[in-house]
This record gives sequence, structure tokens and C-alpha cells, in this order.
Amino acid sequence: MPGRIPAAFIDGLLARVDIVEVINRYVPLQRRGREHVACCPFHDEKTPSFKVNADKQFYHCFGCGAGGSVIQFLMEHQRLQFVEAVEMLAEQCGLEVPREGGGGPSRGTARFKKLLEALDLAARYYRAQLGDHIEAANYFRSRGLSPETQAAFGLGYAPPASGHLKKCFGAGYDEALLLEAGLLSRGEHGPYERFRDRAMFPIRDGRGRSVAFGGRLLPGREGAAKYLNSSESPVFRKRETLYGLYELKQARGFDRIVVVEGYMDVVSLAQHGVRNAVATLGTATTRAQVQALFRVTPHIVFCFDGDRAGGEAAARAAEQALPVFSDGREMTFMFLPEGHDPDSFVRDNGGDAFTEAGGDALPLAAFLFRHHAAGLDLSDPAAAAALVSRLKPLIEQLPRGGVFRDLMFGQLADKVGVSADSLKTAPPQARPPARRAAPRGGGVRYSRIRIAVRSLLEQPQLAEACEWGELALDAGDIRRLDERGARLLADLVEKIRQHKPATTAGVLELYRDTDEEQAFRRLLAEPAAAEVDRKSEFLGAMNRLERDLEAQGLKREIAELAAKNAPDERDRRQLGQLQTRLLALKKA
Repeated sequence: MPGRIPAAFIDGLLARVDIVEVINRYVPLQRRGREHVACCPFHDEKTPSFKVNADKQFYHCFGCGAGGSVIQFLMEHQRLQFVEAVEMLAEQCGLEVPREGGGGPSRGTARFKKLLEALDLAARYYRAQLGDHIEAANYFRSRGLSPETQAAFGLGYAPPASGHLKKCFGAGYDEALLLEAGLLSRGEHGPYERFRDRAMFPIRDGRGRSVAFGGRLLPGREGAAKYLNSSESPVFRKRETLYGLYELKQARGFDRIVVVEGYMDVVSLAQHGVRNAVATLGTATTRAQVQALFRVTPHIVFCFDGDRAGGEAAARAAEQALPVFSDGREMTFMFLPEGHDPDSFVRDNGGDAFTEAGGDALPLAAFLFRHHAAGLDLSDPAAAAALVSRLKPLIEQLPRGGVFRDLMFGQLADKVGVSADSLKTAPPQARPPARRAAPRGGGVRYSRIRIAVRSLLEQPQLAEACEWGELALDAGDIRRLDERGARLLADLVEKIRQHKPATTAGVLELYRDTDEEQAFRRLLAEPAAAEVDRKSEFLGAMNRLERDLEAQGLKREIAELAAKNAPDERDRRQLGQLQTRLLALKKA
């Protein structure tokens, strides 16, 4: 997988993107003074409490507490992963997202192209091996696959012999490249071929390029996993990829896509005329996969086994799809007879029977109510409340403003005997607790430290005062303060000096997914006078902390002298001088 995205790139991206412009695409904003406001998209409200500050590149809702940078907004509103949100913004700015730490090549680089070329050569090599290995060819024939279907999906065979990839690549054999591509694996005695003596299924991207492989152990073999996928690589992300999507796009005339669980299911369905199927790759359906499918079709059919495990898998798929399920889209759930998977069902009953069974698939709403109300007697208030606790958070994930969302609230209200408005206006579910119980260093409650922290959050450039000599107090001195929040302030100064973020949002991204981030958000949400000179405020607070540090040292010296058993005249004179200096500091 690609390495970590450099903090400097994130900060530069945030400084380049207009948070107001981005958020306004999803939530209509109205200008109010120096800020833009709207009703919060993350909870139901009638009076706007959602505010966006272009200067800080920061948003905050005073109703539910949501807030952060434009990256955080896209993650919460569009249900994206961090890297997905960054890549979306970078694409809008015409930028390529770099990776640090040697994590892997970016798209379009020479190394990335070499990986694709290596995988394509391996796919052609595996395909050619079928002619020399009768047992592998017989396996595909025994599954009822015609030569045409085998060719359409590029099916092949990985020989059992050690070193067969050296034969494939010849003088171009590059061990490091093949390890990165997932064709080799590391073992105790060095790299070895990941796929041996397996039926091979190339996994292709949207342009038909081989990016990975699935390998199925031939019948009669023991001692190894039956199915094996390529490891993730810079060109292959399992949770974002669907087997058969490229082959499906070559077909015409379909109005829906069927999602199954295995690559043999996809190939077998195609052999029987059902050419609109794709498969996840040994993982539960992900949001990224659902988004990719909805870009191709408005109707997704999830096909699962009819047992309990199939029902749970369907529920997980529905939960992933809800945030991107807008009006005009359709999602249904098809359950096969117990003991059947799509491959066995279509071979026993034919493609027409499979298509006909899909016509009886449950719509999304019907499935959700059937699954989550199973075993509940809704005449019992406790059971009705349990159904609300299960379904309300799911319904709230649906895009706001949609008719389907309103209808779901109405149907849930009818089932439990309350009004839809009371369901909608009930307090939102509590957010998950942060990873630690309290911010490091005890938070930012001490007033001077609180002032200094807020000033740095709003104007990160103020940390330069600790570097260029405007202050005698640096991060190491701050850390020695016996005051609540001192370590937090010292850490903030050091991080800002190291990474030099340009905006409030850039500072928050340095603390992503930490309790400090949550503390900073709360602090930024507190009212503050707009006319305050932040630099003067910061320097004043830091100078006061400098005096506090000096007073802390004086108190320690005073305590040591006072603890002496038999102080002499010199000790008493020094003690008086220290007390006088301490009193002067307190009055300053």
C-alpha cells in the first residue's frame, strides 16, 4: 500500500481549497458576517447552528458538536475514508497525492507502470500454461466453462514448480518488483511464488489491466488454503476492487448488477448467460465498492446464501450502502436456497431460473425491517424501543433531504406507534468515545494556557515567536510548568514549528483522531471577541507563563531553605530576598 501522505501536502492542500465552496456543494450556506451558516447536515434542526469559517478553514456545529477541516467534512458527509477525501480534493486542484516513507509509487509514475506490466505479463503466462497442463484445463471444463468464457475472463494456471516466474520473466526478472506486485511472497528461505498449482483468475481494473489474481487450489490437493488472493499492492486495493466489473462493462443491455461472493460464481453465471455479476474479494462489501457500482447502474442486487450468515452479510452490505443510497437508486437482496451458492444454483437450474429468482429479491426497506425486527414483539414497548434503537441510526445515515429517508422514518414510526417527527427530532446517538479518557496533560482548562492554545490554533504562525526570540519561553520550558495543560501547549508549539501549518484546519489535521483534536474543536467553538489582537494576547499569556515558571522555581528554592533544620544568617537573608522576588512576580 502507498505510504503516509506528508503533513506538508495536507496543509498545502487545505490552504489551497476553499472550504466554503466545497461545503456549499452539499449544504447551501448563507453568509452571516465573517462566517457562513446553515442548518446542520449531521442532525435535524430548524435554527442554523452549523458555521463555516473561511479564514480558519474550519466548520463547527454548536448543536451536535461536529466540526473540523474540509477533509473531515467530506469524510463525515460523503462517508469517505481519509485518503479518499484527500484524493478527491487533490483531484479538484489538479494535484497528485504524494506518499512518504517509501510506501509505494503513485499512479502514473514509471514504477506504477512497471508493476502493471509485470502483472500483465504474468497473466499472459498463466493463461498460456493451460495448454501444457491437462489437469488444470480439465478443471475448468468440469465446471462447465467453455473456451470462450475462459478466454473472456483470462483464466489460467500457475505451475507447481518453484522458479516458474523466473522462466516467465527471463532476463527481466526483478525480485523486488515482483514482491511489490504480490506475485512473490517472503518466506524463511527467501522469496517464493505466491501462486503454485492453482487455477488462476486475473483481477482487472476498469481499463482491463491485470492488477491482482485469485488462485483456486485444484481438486485433490491438500495442505494449503483453497482460495488465495494477491496481497494488496500500490496497484491493488482489495476493499475498493470488484472481480468481474471490467468484464461486466463489456456486456450490454443490463439494468442492474448482481453482487456475489466468489469469482467462480461470477464466471459460472456468465457461462449461463447472466453477465451482470461481480464479486467481492473475500471481504464484506465496502462503501467504496458500492459507490463504484452506483456509478455504473442505479440498481444493485446483493445475492447471499439463505442461512443466518447470509442474512448478517446482507445487513453489513446494507449498512455500507446507506450513506450513498440516494433517491432514484435501488437496492434489493436476493437469498438462495440453503446449501446453494450462485455457481451451484445456476449449474443445477440454469441462468433463467437465477434471473427469475432475482425478481423476488427484497427491496432495501423490506429487508431492513425484516432483519432488524426478527424476534421482536412490537406490541411490547421495550421491543418497539429496541427496533428504534437498531433502525434509527441506520436511517440517519441516508442522505438528508431524500424522499426515501422520510418514508423510512414514516414506516418506522407506524410500526412502533409514534409520530415521525418525534423520531426525527429525538437527540442524535452519542458519538463514540475518544480513545483516551482525557487529553494528555489534563486538557486546556488553565486560563493562560487556554489563551495561548486558542491563539496558536487560530494563528499557527505565532509559534514562530518561540523560535525567533520574541519569547524567552520555549517548548522545553513550557513542559516544566506545574500547570494543567502545559504539556499539551508544549506539544502544540513543537508540532507547529516542525510542520508549519498555515491554517486552523492544518493544525487539526496534525492531531487527527486524537483526544487533543476533540479538545481543540471544543475550544475553537467557544465564543471569542473578533477584535482581539491574537498576537498580543498570545505574547501576553506566554510572558505570564514565563513569570509563572520563574515563580515555580522561587517557590522550590524557598521550600528548600525553609526546610533546613538550623538556617544561618545567610540563609535567612537569601530566604527574604526570594520571598520579595516572588511577591513582585505575583504583583506584576
